[in-house]
Amino acid sequence: MTAKHTAFLSVSDKTGIVEFAFHLSKLGFGIVSSGGTAKLLKQSELEILELKDLLQTPEAPGGRVRLSHPKLLAAVLADRGKADDLHELERLGMPPIDLVAVNLYPLAEVIQEGAEPQQDVMEFLDVSATAVLRAAARNYRNVIVLHDPKDYPGIVEALVELAEVSLEVRQSLAAKAFHYTAYYDSTVAQFLSAKAERLPEEMVIGLKKAAELRYGENPHQQAALYRLSGARPWGLAAATLLHGKPMTYEHFCLWRWRPSSWPSSRSRPAPSPST
Repeated sequence: MTAKHTAFLSVSDKTGIVEFAFHLSKLGFGIVSSGGTAKLLKQSELEILELKDLLQTPEAPGGRVRLSHPKLLAAVLADRGKADDLHELERLGMPPIDLVAVNLYPLAEVIQEGAEPQQDVMEFLDVSATAVLRAAARNYRNVIVLHDPKDYPGIVEALVELAEVSLEVRQSLAAKAFHYTAYYDSTVAQFLSAKAERLPEEMVIGLKKAAELRYGENPHQQAALYRLSGARPWGLAAATLLHGKPMTYEHFCLWRWRPSSWPSSRSRPAPSPST
């Protein structure tokens, strides 16, 4: 590719990806893509290069390891300040990847529905995309890593106005990507350990924000309500505010210590520990 910069786009959640790709193209980025994302971008008449053509290798059956190819990971991990890394990419015929936008199949939603047997659920597990996200997050000084469509506009704005994304923003996005992959892994671990030992030596809990609270224990504090990832929403975590102001931390504490005011809670499992 002859573009000054290269972006790799491969997303499950395609919200805003076409618009983002057009902005990147106007900014001089060459677009590399794969799978359903590549198909969508081509249908939108955007000039892209498919990953399989860049790698010059056929995909493995089922596309399970499409994004785990050593050439792609090398292009994401390359340190622009090291001549050896750049020479290696030249030998491989790969451009350095400057921006990665990858998100994962919403496995928590599949688990939450509870209709699929375990073996079928594991077929949805995205192994190779997590490798690309981790590689990009590790190399955040050289690579902008994105998984949340909400972050696309801010990156476009920074590139248009400053032609660069600050190191502070890059580091923040890297941390967000590591949180995202850790959340994904913890969801799988919780799913598989449903019948495992009750008190393991190591345990990670994946939580999904259910609601923003008006404030915490005190008015100057922030607070939010979280529920277990992949668990079916029930109780207050699934409640809808019909009237009045958003609830506060104290409201949930009152419910916790006065369950008699919530008769239906007696038919539910005990709440999970929270912080």
